[in-house]
Amino acid sequence: MASLRPPPSSSAQHGNTVLVPSPPPPPPLPSSHASCLTSRGGVLDPDAAKPTLDIDPYAKSERLGRPMSPHLTIAHPSMTFAGASIWQRFTGCGLTGLFYFGSIWYGVAPYSPLEVVAFAHSMPSAVIFAGKAILAGPIVFHSVNGVRHLFWDTATGLRVKTVDNTGTLIFGVTVVGTVALAMQ
Repeated sequence: MASLRPPPSSSAQHGNTVLVPSPPPPPPLPSSHASCLTSRGGVLDPDAAKPTLDIDPYAKSERLGRPMSPHLTIAHPSMTFAGASIWQRFTGCGLTGLFYFGSIWYGVAPYSPLEVVAFAHSMPSAVIFAGKAILAGPIVFHSVNGVRHLFWDTATGLRVKTVDNTGTLIFGVTVVGTVALAMQ
């Protein structure tokens, strides 16, 4: 049975509403034709009607002629693995693991804090400097590069040349900051 709706005329504004039947909906398409008629971006996509988990992304990329890893072939090494972005993640994970390991070790270690400090002071100066540098380097890098990531969040400094220059600057500031902290 067709539903009744008021016509889009001026008679509804004066209180004289006339109900007219609405046209029937079009018949549903057979499920075998749905994927053929669905398109994304103007290209017929046989995967458009499938649930996401049923689509093989590798087969789809091969069928569409996409490269396997475009980020490795488009960007140069200073912006990918060797760049500051991946090291931001490495240092973040490392510092997090060190924090948890240190906290747990401090809670279960059979040594008092005074014994640990006395042991550290008994080491040669070069070993103390190296230990401070090993701890200070990731902290300085992660902090300084984190500021760069905050600028990126505001869409500032995203040009390729700016990204390269700030990446070089980050590594330079890290070296200077690490040496300064390790000498304290």
